[in-house]
Amino acid sequence: MQRFIAGITIGFSIGWFFFLYQHGQAYEQALLRLYEQEAKNRELQQDLNELVSEQRKENEENQKNLTIQEIELQFTHGRQLRLSQLTLLELKEQALHELQFVKRKEIEAVSDMSDLVISLLENKVFVVEEQRFQLKVEQFHLSTTLKIKGRILPAKH
Repeated sequence: MQRFIAGITIGFSIGWFFFLYQHGQAYEQALLRLYEQEAKNRELQQDLNELVSEQRKENEENQKNLTIQEIELQFTHGRQLRLSQLTLLELKEQALHELQFVKRKEIEAVSDMSDLVISLLENKVFVVEEQRFQLKVEQFHLSTTLKIKGRILPAKH
C-alpha cells in the first residue's frame, strides 16, 4: 500500500510539474503575442497620427490653393502720362486697398463677381497729389494670385 501511495504521490507531483511547465509555456507564448500586438498597435497608431497630420496639412494647402492669396496690379501708360514713381506707387496702393475684399475669397466666388471687380476699379476716381485718375482694366487673370493690368487715364471731370 505504501508503494501505491508513493506511486500516486510521485505521479501526481510529476503531473503537476508537467502541468505547470505546459501552462508556463502557453502563458509565455500568449504574453509574447500580446507584447508583439501592442508594439504593432503603437506603430500603427503612430502611422495613423502621421497620416492624419499630413492630411490636415494637405487640406490646408488645398484650401490656400482655392483662394485668392495675392493681388498683383500693373499699370500701362504710366510713363506716357509722365507720372512720378511716387504717384504710381500711391495710385497702386489706393487700387490695392479697393481690392482687399477679394483676398482670401474663393477663386470661384471672385470669378463670379469679376465684372463687379472690374467695374469697381474702372468707376473709382483715384486722387493722388490733387490729380484725378481712373483705371481701365485691360487684362484680368484669376488664379491664387489675382493679376490685373490696367491703363491709367486722367479722370473725366
